[in-house]
Amino acid sequence: MKVCVTGASGFLGRHLVRQLIEEDGYEVRALCRYPDDELREMGAELVPGSVLEPNELEYAFEGCEAVFHAAGRVERLPERSHLLYDLHVRGTLAVIDACKKTGVRRLLYASSSGTVGVSEEPRLIDDRAPYAENLCGRWPYYLSKIYAEKAVRKAVEKDELDAVILRPTLLLGPGDVKGSSTGDVVRFMQKGLPVVPSGGMSFVDVRDVAAAFRSALHKGKKGESYLLGSINLNLNDFYHRLARLCDKAPPSFVAPDAASSAGVRLLWALGERLQERVDLDPVTLSMARHFWFIDWTKAMSELGFDPRDPGETLYDTVDWLRHNSMGARRERRSSMEEAPSLGGLWSWREGVGEAGERWARRLGSAARAAAVVASAVGDQVREAGRAAARKVDDTSDRDSNGGGLESLLRATRDLEERLGELESASESAEETELREELMAEIEDANPEQLKAALWAARRARD
Repeated sequence: MKVCVTGASGFLGRHLVRQLIEEDGYEVRALCRYPDDELREMGAELVPGSVLEPNELEYAFEGCEAVFHAAGRVERLPERSHLLYDLHVRGTLAVIDACKKTGVRRLLYASSSGTVGVSEEPRLIDDRAPYAENLCGRWPYYLSKIYAEKAVRKAVEKDELDAVILRPTLLLGPGDVKGSSTGDVVRFMQKGLPVVPSGGMSFVDVRDVAAAFRSALHKGKKGESYLLGSINLNLNDFYHRLARLCDKAPPSFVAPDAASSAGVRLLWALGERLQERVDLDPVTLSMARHFWFIDWTKAMSELGFDPRDPGETLYDTVDWLRHNSMGARRERRSSMEEAPSLGGLWSWREGVGEAGERWARRLGSAARAAAVVASAVGDQVREAGRAAARKVDDTSDRDSNGGGLESLLRATRDLEERLGELESASESAEETELREELMAEIEDANPEQLKAALWAARRARD
């Protein structure tokens, strides 16, 4: 049998090409935008092209009985969401049209569990659930996947195409050469993560997902969708498991939603004061506070999906990263990514950390708020902020009401009021000096990441 794989150079695509050749003995055409020696060595026929070019698709699909459509990308900048629409929606429509014109017998579409599998409460969601458009409307990646799924379903309903939709959750395992799915694992291995949000996640081994796609070619029911996962767990549990494998300290605590929101408001207020705004993921914290729990029993019963022990997946992920230039990543032209990234949390830590102590000194009696909120976004900020808070407490009025969440929220409100007063008043010479010094500190610190954190906080508050 001859088949074609789009997104063949991606994390899922590579495993799929390898299994189709080695396990099934198929002739595989790999649609690639760039030459790829590894795919060629596997025995795949490389076909240069893009899913946005109809003529190139028709050439690649000619003579193929099935197409595995795994091409995609991840973008979270709102003003670049059109790129997601182009690739995921227009690209999928072009793939559907090319399949019809070339007589492809079956299309296997790689979607995402996030099209349905996300909620504000920790509950299991199965394939019967409606699209999570109310939530995904804030997240362009998942919204574009919903639109792409609808395009596939419409073609099936009109009897124009035989297609099956597969919805994997976060892909882990060996071989993520582009860092499209394992970026958060890499960052944890390098830097740790002292505090985690309160949400939950699911992950699955990329090798098992590739096997499910192969099975769906013959066993999948026309027009059906299949969620693919191996475990559901909260983020704290995930990072504790990861810590044991990485010899890293596990997260110290889970940040309550109220504290996280207070931290976002605090950073937003600082951003307003500094008049800084840049374009980066505005919803990372929101996504990490949701639950991405799914039920994959349908795939098990109909496709024979049999995910391996998740402990094996985590071990193989860490082991591969350790032995394959961990952290050295090519530009992310992701072909598959299915779960929310926590990258923004590291951006907050790195960007704000170096300026945390100076900020705390200047904010006077509210320094404790800066210190505690800082701990919700990373260890560098936490250490600098708490040290500064102790110094301020030695020379100014102390917080006699003790610590805890109430103290944090009170101090945060005090800080916001102070910032609001400064914003509403005409700027004095002292305030001008403070603003200029803070602006200078931004340049001395990690400016792009600091600005990114402030912008994300501002958008999250909105």
